[in-house]
Amino acid sequence: MLKSSNKETKCFTATIFCVIFCSTFFLEYVSLGNVRQSFLAKSISEVNIAVNRSLSSHDSSTTIMEKNQSNFVVDILIVGTQLRPDLLQIQERIFATHGTVRNFFNVTEKDDADPFCHSNLTRREVLGISRFCRTQRYSTNNVVMNALRRYFAKSTYLEKKTNPAGWICAIPRPVYGMQKVMKHYRTTGQEFPSYLIMIDDDTYYDMDIFQQNFQNLDPLVPTVTAGCLYHMAKRINFTYGYGGFGFIFSRGSLERLTRAIQCPRDTDICNRISDNFVGEKNVFQNGTSVLGVMLRLASDQSYRRYRKWTYGYCLHGDWNLGYYINFYNLSKHDTNPYYSTVRHARMESYLGSEIIKKPTGHCFHDGGKCPNGAAVCHHISAENMERVFAEKQNKSNLMTMTIGS
Repeated sequence: MLKSSNKETKCFTATIFCVIFCSTFFLEYVSLGNVRQSFLAKSISEVNIAVNRSLSSHDSSTTIMEKNQSNFVVDILIVGTQLRPDLLQIQERIFATHGTVRNFFNVTEKDDADPFCHSNLTRREVLGISRFCRTQRYSTNNVVMNALRRYFAKSTYLEKKTNPAGWICAIPRPVYGMQKVMKHYRTTGQEFPSYLIMIDDDTYYDMDIFQQNFQNLDPLVPTVTAGCLYHMAKRINFTYGYGGFGFIFSRGSLERLTRAIQCPRDTDICNRISDNFVGEKNVFQNGTSVLGVMLRLASDQSYRRYRKWTYGYCLHGDWNLGYYINFYNLSKHDTNPYYSTVRHARMESYLGSEIIKKPTGHCFHDGGKCPNGAAVCHHISAENMERVFAEKQNKSNLMTMTIGS
């Protein structure tokens, strides 16, 4: 009886262990698919909104009280990570003190379609994604991917990254950030701002300089301005915003980004979808906006499911934005005569900051110390950002006291 009881106990224990282990594995696998499916279904309905809708407060965004009655309104979107909260905190303080800023948003891992990508994706899988994208074969008329695929997530580049999984999982995050912003506009009924500034969490913007250069422009004109503009003349005939220096979207460009597409009515856009350069034809449905297409692609081609990819998600974040801005006419053509022969040059540079053969303007402010008077700096620490802001405030207070006396 005792032997039989021990045997039954062992059997029972083994069965319980198997049930728990198998259930956990099954739930992990199913949850990834379910999270992605529910996120996509919910997000697409939120993105396909009428023009002139706007933002609401979430746990990782802040609605700042109106400080003036001016028609010049700016919203801020920070593309960041939960691993660097100090950067988000100092940025919020910097932007919240400026009278033109209405809303401060940030998008992090928890806003991604797959919020566990950064923690569960292995280094080996990152290299597998890189290999898939770099060896993918495209039709000869696909001028975009044939030119860019060899540069995607090069192994030498990944080796320099302290967290390559975190970096690659963040590639579609600007798209999720835009979706979050549009949801806020929809739920609160706020109108689009005059300008939406999207930057990385380690980027500093001098808002006084920004206001001086943009407040007298017409925000209804569709323009997208790059904090640092990169010209890819040797690779492909278009421009894009370099790194985390950011993008400045006018109200007119946001309207184009969220306008429902109807085929065959919208001939130019419908033809571009048919070209299917980055897989947009596979996810497009009539009535979807450009942002909706971007969101579907980002959510559908999850990095943790790359072994089941059909076409992949093989554009760096700044390439991806540059592609849609240029090829989907989200902005008017650059007025700089240098770009008159560049067909897809629909982004302007911020204060002449460009990289053609060498950096010019504020493109020099990439890493290291951010100098006083800089309009924009990228790759700077929270301490450096706080120093620049404090020095600016002290100078402003000193001038006020001098004038008052």
